[in-house]
Amino acid sequence: APDIRGVEIYSVQWSPDGTQAVLWVHASDNKDRWLATVDFAEKKLVSQHRLSDEAWVNNYHRGHGWLKDNKTLWFLSEDHAYLGIYTKNVTEPQSAALVAGQHVVFDPVLGPSGKFIYYRANVGHPGIYEIWRVDVASGKAEQLTDLGGVNEVTVSPDESRLLITHSEINRHPELYVQANKPGATATRLTDTMSDEYKAINWQQPAIVEVPSSHVDAPIYTKIYLPADHDPTQEYPAVMFVHGAGYTQNS
Repeated sequence: APDIRGVEIYSVQWSPDGTQAVLWVHASDNKDRWLATVDFAEKKLVSQHRLSDEAWVNNYHRGHGWLKDNKTLWFLSEDHAYLGIYTKNVTEPQSAALVAGQHVVFDPVLGPSGKFIYYRANVGHPGIYEIWRVDVASGKAEQLTDLGGVNEVTVSPDESRLLITHSEINRHPELYVQANKPGATATRLTDTMSDEYKAINWQQPAIVEVPSSHVDAPIYTKIYLPADHDPTQEYPAVMFVHGAGYTQNS
């Protein structure tokens, strides 16, 4: 208010029993997003959760859906300043944090049984995304992989195994499979890099911590140095600084 704001509806998710629908609504100015259920009798939307940011609400973080009880939503939100997983019973006024810590959560998906939500998170280090699962009833979170690098997951239909896409800073994505339990060994399935690619002596960048002038936490940066680098000498440098809060390059 007072002006009508332009919005876009990105998706509609139906409850398992088909009686309710939730819409992911994003403001065209990128300042707000809403999760809204549909009141079919009154033909109107009912806001269930609103996320606002004077700078930018990222429309890529659209993970959301229904739990098996047909009345509880799960969704990504930055209510605690980091991207986490929240739940909300549509008949109650407040949402609750399910996964909320000083790390970010990406690509959550409800498992076939409805007992767990699977996701990747950088709990141990900002640049390492392992696969986790959280019990939606108890809120207990467990780390499932220990591969390093960046990982994405698909859960088997019987929820016994995980298909993992694993990559590292100097390695292409490859497929792995492992049992769906903490500490299980992941078995590599693919090797897509050619012999010519492997023969190249690719430079491994160093990950360094740059002190921040705004918060008591470092800014993680990768640096490429010449093979004959002499720390006592000065060199010209090419520097990339990003200006978007969601553009990460390290």
